[in-house]
Amino acid sequence: MKISEVCFELRPIKKLKFLVALFICIISQAQLISGTVLSQNDNQPIPYAKIGILNSNFGT
Repeated sequence: MKISEVCFELRPIKKLKFLVALFICIISQAQLISGTVLSQNDNQPIPYAKIGILNSNFGT
């Protein structure tokens, strides 16, 4: 059975709940952090600086 077949077999309210849950999952993963890393000495941008979050695997 294909996914499209499963979606069409659901009742309309269940289909709506499924689509809302799917939308929330997609939106929650689409977070963006932006900014500029500046030198402490002369307050100039640092080119190609890499950042990360301590004690995690997140970073650039």
